[in-house]
Amino acid sequence: NLVQHFEAQFLEGTQYRTIVQARKVANDFLGRTVDPFSTEIKQIDEAIEKAVVRASRTLIKGSNYIKVPQTTHEAFDRLVSLLEQQPRLSVRTSTSVREQAYSTPIPLAYLAANLVQIDEETTVYEPTAGNGSLLMTANPERVIANEINSERIAELEQYHYQQLTQFDASEYSPEPGSVDVVITNPPFG
Repeated sequence: NLVQHFEAQFLEGTQYRTIVQARKVANDFLGRTVDPFSTEIKQIDEAIEKAVVRASRTLIKGSNYIKVPQTTHEAFDRLVSLLEQQPRLSVRTSTSVREQAYSTPIPLAYLAANLVQIDEETTVYEPTAGNGSLLMTANPERVIANEINSERIAELEQYHYQQLTQFDASEYSPEPGSVDVVITNPPFG
């Protein structure tokens, strides 16, 4: 799985100075050259973004080989380092433009979640969840995540959120009073 490959690379500290370097790694992993003018090239960007979100969760929650950060500052610094490892992801498709898919940089997502005090007890609604970066500190059993894009909803399914929906975020919201916090990217359109 390309996402898992990039996730492992990020957790090992691999830095991709350019997207070309990351695409070469993807090509080597896939055993073929992806046409840079095909829609598959966006899928490589998406794999990188998913890997970054997955790695960020490990960096702030710890694992068998990564200690849990002792402070919010330490966690933030880890995420800044992770952001610096990531190449610039700039491929836009008609779908990503239509769906206004803009990703929150990982350190800012963490900062936003901390500012609104999302923790294990907080019930959260994310109307434009994307790959889940704004939900990295949330307890999945207390999350309602909405995402219109089918590929991104598939990524969100792995986190076992309490509820996943695929509504137009401008037309849907959960029952009033059913969540403690709503967190989302600002509207772009």
